[in-house]
Order: sequence, then C-alpha cells, then structure tokens
Amino acid sequence: MWKYAAIVECVDSESLMIPTWYLVNPDGNDPLIVREWKDNSMEDEIIRYKWMSPGFWRYEYEQNIRSNYDSYVYHYIQENGEEPSPDHIKLEVENEKSEPEILYQSNDVLSLINIAGENGWELSGEITAGTTPSSGIHTPTNSWKTMRRKIG
Repeated sequence: MWKYAAIVECVDSESLMIPTWYLVNPDGNDPLIVREWKDNSMEDEIIRYKWMSPGFWRYEYEQNIRSNYDSYVYHYIQENGEEPSPDHIKLEVENEKSEPEILYQSNDVLSLINIAGENGWELSGEITAGTTPSSGIHTPTNSWKTMRRKIG
C-alpha cells in the first residue's frame, strides 16, 4: 500500500518573488469553490485545488476573487445608492477555511526531495491535470512530479 504526494512550486504570497517547493498531500484537500450569482443566474464558478498552489491559494482568493466581488458591490452602491440584494448579486464560497496538507517545503527542489527521502518518500512519476484547447487538440496544461511512501 502506498501514499502519494505531489511536488509543487509556488511563490510566496507575501512578496510574490520567492519560489518555494512543497510536497503536498492531496488527500482530504477539498477545493475552494466560488460561485458568483447575478440576477438569480450563476455567472461564474471557480474551482481551485489548494494542493496545486499551497502557498498562494488564499492570496488568490482574497486579492483576486474576493476583491473583484467587493469592487462590483462598491460600484453597484455608487451607481444605485443601495447595496445589491442577494437576489441581484451573491457570492457562494465552499471550503474557504480548509488548508492543504503540506508535508515538507524548501526553496530548493532537490533539498525537498532529500528531506522527504530521509523520511521514506521516493520519486514515483508524474501526473498531469487540466487541458486547454489548442488548434482543436486538448493538451495538458499542468504537470507535477510525484513521490510515494510505503504505508502499512
């Protein structure tokens, strides 16, 4: 029996400059799901798997998704003199509070592999997720190296 984890690179959410490598356990990491409703119709649904960007997902939610919604509400109030009702605009958020399980982290990927290796982890392959239509052909957009550790 094996336990698998992914090696992901993510920049620091404070400076947006410092790359950090993480070994992240994807088990139990419910994605952040945001649904934006306008005039009783869902306008947009955003799904972010937190293990794919363990150091950045909260920044993205707070600075991009949430601030765009707040900006829309602000402009609505400026134009209409009142806050929009939940029937007019609504933001539904699922799993905002859950955090990804970061097993190890380092600013150097080889150091991360060595640290994990000392604790029984070994490189095991690569996974890809997400596709983008390109000239009518779907091609992978993201890939991650994986590590595994024998359990049980």
